[in-house]
Amino acid sequence: MDEPLPIASGQTISQITTVALQTGLPRWAPFNGILITCGAPKIPEELLGQLVTGGRMVVPIGEKLQEMVVVGKTGETAYTTTGEGFFRFVPMLKGTVE
Repeated sequence: MDEPLPIASGQTISQITTVALQTGLPRWAPFNGILITCGAPKIPEELLGQLVTGGRMVVPIGEKLQEMVVVGKTGETAYTTTGEGFFRFVPMLKGTVE
């Protein structure tokens, strides 16, 4: 990471990540972990490449009922997934954040 995350006074990293919901923050990748707190219809492929090898992403997958999935990056293009139970989250929506 050559430069710090662009956090303005009073702004948090979670607010920045909300803006980058669909594409993540590739400019500041790779990350050790990514936590998604809204239901996604599938694992966001754009975010997989932003994990370091050994990193993990936690994401609820599904429409009305989501399975909490933990994705582990085990190699350059290799991943493992495990289900950790079922929950309900708000959906991931495109084009709703300005």
